[in-house]
Amino acid sequence: MLILLPVLAILQFRWLGQLSDAERERLQRNLRATTSEITSALDLELARVMVGLQVDGLTLNDEAWDRYAERYAAWGAAAIDPAIVRGVLLADAGGAGSVRLRRWNPDTRTVAAARMAGGFGTSAGADPCGAPPVRTEARGHTDTAVRAVRA
Repeated sequence: MLILLPVLAILQFRWLGQLSDAERERLQRNLRATTSEITSALDLELARVMVGLQVDGLTLNDEAWDRYAERYAAWGAAAIDPAIVRGVLLADAGGAGSVRLRRWNPDTRTVAAARMAGGFGTSAGADPCGAPPVRTEARGHTDTAVRAVRA
């Protein structure tokens, strides 16, 4: 009995270690699978945003905003969460080689002139949708490279 008790204690310790390792591996597999599912769902939703809200050349040339309103409504009905998009901006060529920035207004089904604080290509100010800049750290300096899409 004196010899059997330490042997059983050693076996129990090993079994618990094996169970712990198996549980950790199972949790890691589940985490990888869930992360992959979330990534795929986000990629799909962002692709739907890009395709669903894109303004085609014919609509732009004809300024057929009713046609775009139908596209916007169809995207909104199919989107998992339409609030992921705060606003739709249209940048196209203005007169004299300038860039014209306009914002889609779903209530009036039109586009109206928009202004970007600080202009294009600068890091000052918020974007026309009102989102604050998101700062990213890279090699010891701060760049305003990404703008928040949602508050």
